[in-house]
Amino acid sequence: MSIDSTHEEQIIGVIQRAMPAVVSIMVGKDYQEILKKEPYQLMVPFNEEYSAILPEEELPHTRDGKVRIGGGSGFIVDPGGLIITNKHVVYDPDAEYLVTMATGDILGAKVLARDPLNDVAMLKVDTKDLPYIPLGNSDQVRLGQTVLTIGTALGEFQNTVSSGIISGLSRFLNAMIDLEGHSERL
Repeated sequence: MSIDSTHEEQIIGVIQRAMPAVVSIMVGKDYQEILKKEPYQLMVPFNEEYSAILPEEELPHTRDGKVRIGGGSGFIVDPGGLIITNKHVVYDPDAEYLVTMATGDILGAKVLARDPLNDVAMLKVDTKDLPYIPLGNSDQVRLGQTVLTIGTALGEFQNTVSSGIISGLSRFLNAMIDLEGHSERL
């Protein structure tokens, strides 16, 4: 067996072990609340400007009838239902958060904490005996190490896997958080 196929088999093994603990997160909100507080989220882009507001029936919905306004990924870090995700995925305190497990089960989730500086958040689902990924020690991460990302790319494509290397440590960046131009430092 060549070195390349051994490396490839190791990556496949990590993916197979981690995938059951990776979840998709769907963000939903009441149409009237969006219309009142953030109508730009309902507008259609047209020639670099925004035009008419879409009617509710033309928008994607969650299983609970809320308008789907976002999504992302997370991973279970405790068999009791603790999930780590990005803060930008669960930024809205008024939204509903639904978690799709690897089994296809959809569970309501409660946001326990948001850390805007590190763009990290913690959710909780009410279930037990879940597969989980133990957290590592970030102090041991080194430039050039191989990394894998597993999740729901762009909030749409479940079970996406990418590989790369650690290209930088302890960097800060400014990221736009809404269409009104607000940004935050991560």
